[in-house]
Amino acid sequence: MSVDRQQRLASGAQSLQQRLEAESQELQQDPRVSQFLNEHNSHRQALSSELTRWHQKVSQQILEVQLPDALEYEIRLFTQCQSWSGAQLLEGLIRSLESCDSAFLEDARLLLTQLKGVELEMEQRLLLRRWQQHLELCIITEQLAAIDKARAQILEELYRKMNAQEELSSVMGKSDPKKSQRLWNMVGAKLERQQYQRLKQMAELLEHYPKLMEIAEELGRQAANSTSVNDLSAQHPELRPVLQQMQSLPEELGGICLSDELARLILSETLFLSDPDLEVIFYKHLLEKRLLNYQFRGKNTELDEVMISHAKSRDELQPKGPFIVCVDTSGSMSGFAELCAKALCFALMRIALSDERECQVLLFSTDVLEYQLTARRGLNHALDFLGYSYKGGTDLAPAIRHAIEKMAEQKFENADLVVISDFIAPKLPDDLLKELNKLRKNQNRFNAITLSQYGNPALTELFDSSWHFNPTLYQRLKGRSH
Repeated sequence: MSVDRQQRLASGAQSLQQRLEAESQELQQDPRVSQFLNEHNSHRQALSSELTRWHQKVSQQILEVQLPDALEYEIRLFTQCQSWSGAQLLEGLIRSLESCDSAFLEDARLLLTQLKGVELEMEQRLLLRRWQQHLELCIITEQLAAIDKARAQILEELYRKMNAQEELSSVMGKSDPKKSQRLWNMVGAKLERQQYQRLKQMAELLEHYPKLMEIAEELGRQAANSTSVNDLSAQHPELRPVLQQMQSLPEELGGICLSDELARLILSETLFLSDPDLEVIFYKHLLEKRLLNYQFRGKNTELDEVMISHAKSRDELQPKGPFIVCVDTSGSMSGFAELCAKALCFALMRIALSDERECQVLLFSTDVLEYQLTARRGLNHALDFLGYSYKGGTDLAPAIRHAIEKMAEQKFENADLVVISDFIAPKLPDDLLKELNKLRKNQNRFNAITLSQYGNPALTELFDSSWHFNPTLYQRLKGRSH
């Protein structure tokens, strides 16, 4: 490969990467994306990470872009013609270009006319070079089209995720950066209206019966209260000098952007002007303000209000453990108790997202089913769980054994076990009670929430903490039961 060709290919590849970087910046400046980030600032890091993954994925895709069959055929013809003699090339070039309906055909005819009388070897070299330049520009055009297609796809994906986040914000409780970022990563397939209604029903149930939310919040606080962890000091506002980035102050080169400023145009953009067939792309990008430009910026110092806090030492801070929630799905729990159990799990899921904790639900009656509510597909797992119908008998022991096996894993050290049941069941085996006592020494906590007045007291007394929620029919009708 000639040095000249290597330089052109390197320049083309650099131009594609610059455009890709500029497209990433342009996506963040999209009006809908900008509005969303202004209203939901906590999602900024999650969106930036998604665009970084998109950039890496598309960088690989454009190297493996699928070319049209006609262009692939023309590239093969060009490769064959490189081995021809000068006389063979002059004789067979036009015929070869006609066979693949090449856009280079008219240029080749014009060149042959202009090069009459030129030395045969020189004529051959010039023809092949111009044909090669034409093919390289065709490939770059296909790669740019792939970038445009990928940009449209990621923008559609971002719009879908933003719409889902706005819907979820009304049912997931108070927003905070940690919860928002985890929710962004959990949004997978499109949220159907029926699925959204399930989540909304749980949110309304928690609002209608505040006692359920109070129980969940008490469980969430237990991890902090059970250790010597001190709270962070309160934040307070102060006026501090803050450096503001100003694009209107061209003090230094800040990167690449998309614009229509010809004075700041990157040289590689002029490649399109070298070929009449591609010149229209240059003017298209100019009208759309999508030419690659150097981005300059300066800095200006202004006073701004910032929040100042003084954190305790790292040794004083202890992470909260995961929730392992065992939910009784026996037939005796169907109806109102089933709704309350699901609402409690939904509340614990919201708390776990904010506290950067894991939340696993184990459903038990005769078998044990497991749902990961805070995993990457946690939203789908939560929706599956909320749609599960209760049936069967109550057998608490297998669920407790399964939870104990989980707590033996390093990931579930310092976990909270929460059992939600009507506790209409026999007592636990002695060997299981011994295992529970061993785990208590590892700061594992065992909690019970009883949703019936007929629960077995001998069972609930085995737990470190227990709550009872079983409002009368009148209290249910009235709502806001405490």
